[in-house]
Amino acid sequence: MSNLFEEKYVVDELVHRGHQFSISHGHCKNLGKKITINTVFNKPEDTLQEVNILRHVSHVPGVVMLLEHLKTGPNEHALILERFSSVTLRKMLFQSGPLSELVAAIIMKQTVDTVQHLAALNVVHKKLTPPNILVDLRTFRIKLTNFHTAGFFTSSILKGKVTNLTAPPEYYNDIPYNAEQHTVWNLGLLAFEMMHNKKAFSSLHDIQFAPVHINAPLSFDATIFVLGCLAKDPRQRPALSHLNNHPWFYV
Repeated sequence: MSNLFEEKYVVDELVHRGHQFSISHGHCKNLGKKITINTVFNKPEDTLQEVNILRHVSHVPGVVMLLEHLKTGPNEHALILERFSSVTLRKMLFQSGPLSELVAAIIMKQTVDTVQHLAALNVVHKKLTPPNILVDLRTFRIKLTNFHTAGFFTSSILKGKVTNLTAPPEYYNDIPYNAEQHTVWNLGLLAFEMMHNKKAFSSLHDIQFAPVHINAPLSFDATIFVLGCLAKDPRQRPALSHLNNHPWFYV
């Protein structure tokens, strides 16, 4: 770590270490404020893209706030983030199992509102998965994190690679790749996983050809939300701008 980092921050505990990044909890030396430290190794271009995006969307309520970005080594960057919650939606599902429709709807409505804000700023997250959503277990408030796969778009057509099993069928079928409909597909995957505690599709073949199997006892409105967002034909999916008024959120 750089001298500047050590002058300002203290690392309290390592939470996770991957091949190219680590996540730690820490605090500011002067105020004692709790922070999250995302240290990225050997990916300077991707890191700068993530920093630029986080700065661009810092005013969006449902996004974790970037407090500072420090270059801490020749190929090492530290993103100092607000400490919103140490619990991801993935951990919540692991500990509690499938969520009730009520809790799932509360989380989904906030996620929809947040990605609508991002779309208005020409930003797409691309990976709305349980590990990338922080949850306050007292209030069920959420914030999106991990914008390393996010991107800007100047038109509706996206470019660049997407993580397997999060992209919609058209990504694999040489159909124009639409940012809005990618997000709607991601929301469908997320809703399904919250209420089933498993993924909707287990392979690229299933994404392209298999129907969605609703196994949980869901209401009509919840079922329509999931099936609509996961329509194979992007023209049959609901518009992102209409989703925050979906009946499922107002039962």
